[in-house]
Amino acid sequence: MSVQTNPRKLVQLAPLGFDRVVDGAPVTSSALLFQFPVEILSHIVENLSFSDLATLAQVDNDCRQLARSIQFVHAVFDFRRPWTCEFVEALEKEIADGSVSPVYRRHRRIACCIRRIKLYAHPHVVQGLPVDSWVSRVASLCAEAFPNLYSIEWQTPNPQPMAHRELLVKLQASTAKHIKFDAVWEPLPILPLTTTITQVKNPISWNLETLDIMYSVLSEMTGGSSTVYDLVERCGETLRTFVWRNGGPLVEVTPEILLLLLSRLPHLRHLRLENVLVRGPVQFNPPTLAQRCTITHLDLRGCDGTIYEWFEGLGTFERLRSLRVNVNPASDTAAAIRFLENNTHLIALDVGRVGASLRSTILPLLRSQFNDLVALRLAWDPEEDEPSADAFEMIAGIEKLERLWISGPGRRLGQGYGYRTDAGFSVDHALVLRSLLPFVQLRLRTLIFTGDTYTVPGQQHPLLTPQAPHSYYDTKRLPHGVAVEDYLTPEECKRACGSLTCFDFEESRREWRKLEAVAWERWHHARMREHAKAYFGGLERLKMVHVGMRPVHRDEVLDSDVENGGLGCEKHGQSQRDEDGFFVEEFWDKLVTSV
Repeated sequence: MSVQTNPRKLVQLAPLGFDRVVDGAPVTSSALLFQFPVEILSHIVENLSFSDLATLAQVDNDCRQLARSIQFVHAVFDFRRPWTCEFVEALEKEIADGSVSPVYRRHRRIACCIRRIKLYAHPHVVQGLPVDSWVSRVASLCAEAFPNLYSIEWQTPNPQPMAHRELLVKLQASTAKHIKFDAVWEPLPILPLTTTITQVKNPISWNLETLDIMYSVLSEMTGGSSTVYDLVERCGETLRTFVWRNGGPLVEVTPEILLLLLSRLPHLRHLRLENVLVRGPVQFNPPTLAQRCTITHLDLRGCDGTIYEWFEGLGTFERLRSLRVNVNPASDTAAAIRFLENNTHLIALDVGRVGASLRSTILPLLRSQFNDLVALRLAWDPEEDEPSADAFEMIAGIEKLERLWISGPGRRLGQGYGYRTDAGFSVDHALVLRSLLPFVQLRLRTLIFTGDTYTVPGQQHPLLTPQAPHSYYDTKRLPHGVAVEDYLTPEECKRACGSLTCFDFEESRREWRKLEAVAWERWHHARMREHAKAYFGGLERLKMVHVGMRPVHRDEVLDSDVENGGLGCEKHGQSQRDEDGFFVEEFWDKLVTSV
């Protein structure tokens, strides 16, 4: 029996101490490993490989439970995989056996090792049973079998209304503090929880710290009868992060829900609203509410102008430190600018779709009034031209700016900022550097470009079009006069030549194409490194440049191995480009958190 563990996107959680996964039972193992203090055992074995953990589990009961405490920190219930149903049945058997034998419960339990679960319920039928039946069984396990559960990611598209209510009731009974709940993708009837949720032991509160929901059913909901309103109200005493994602078209939010988020959640720090609009006037004294609001990070994505008008009417949010907005230049500019003018004390700002009309107002505003701004992220509108020298000069005039992220125009995937664009934007790095150099007071430490693409220098085959820069990452063509062998190791060159001793044209061509791709990646890394080197030479405080989907650090530029034909990129963990933007997104989030 195995379970998928530690998926890439999950937040890393430390394994539990050995004393917690055996309920405090004494150690009976004679293995040398248990001569170490029990408090540090998990820190030792978490560095073992999966095969070593499997070997450790064969020694005795204590070693098995110690291995399980690492193997099952993260558990994924993916009902597209045949073993998932067996895993659910094994956990249910643990509950039944544990009620009979306390010894079995202490030494052979997997459930007490699980700290985070992730559930996918996409098929309609699994092993002859409706998938909702299996989902309900996992929810029951969350409520009854996982005493150390900390975080849940739940993806159950289009559940039945009754099943949806039952899920919420069971999840409320769990020990989880962080829940990401993607449950409704299509319109469903109103789901009042006032009767069903009182069936649990604590009908008043739900001690969550993070509630992240994908919920699209608001067009027919009003006031306190909405499911979202009820959920948030029950988390009011402990909730620190609330994310409301709407996967469909814009939906209406009543002022009552926003009032709850801003005034009745004393510990709320992070608020994200996606694809919502406000219907209803402000019915209170705006300055009083804004001053009492505890939110430090506000994220408004895909919202229309009504949301900016509503927040703008509240005045200055004195505790707000980080703001992310995605403005529609055609309709939302005026309200968004007024909202920014009320909150010039921000430390971090993220603005999507910077068009010409917004650029002419927002950049001068940032330069003249945002005296505390440290981190700035700008995504140019796809219908606008590329960033100009004047734009970079205004950005450089922001006195305390240390972190800058520029994304060019182009088709973006999802909520991303310029990854894998159709057209991208050809960055004139010489122009950018000339625009920044006159500002000797510039404190810039991090410079990020995404959506950037390049032409291949030199002559090419006439069928290739250097005027189409979007083909740069797809064609992977070396410039004229650069040989593939220049960017291959001696071993790789021998491998390429060795394929000719027993001639197979197709096999030889496949092998050569692989080596061409490897050589291009190394050439591209060396080229991006040269751009970064120019920035490092002109900006003394700059530590990192992300360019061409690759992060380049100052110490890497000084490394002699990288000078050798670009073959040192693997040494710095850059053998692959950050095509999906996972690295830069995570890196930026950490930067914003740190400032």
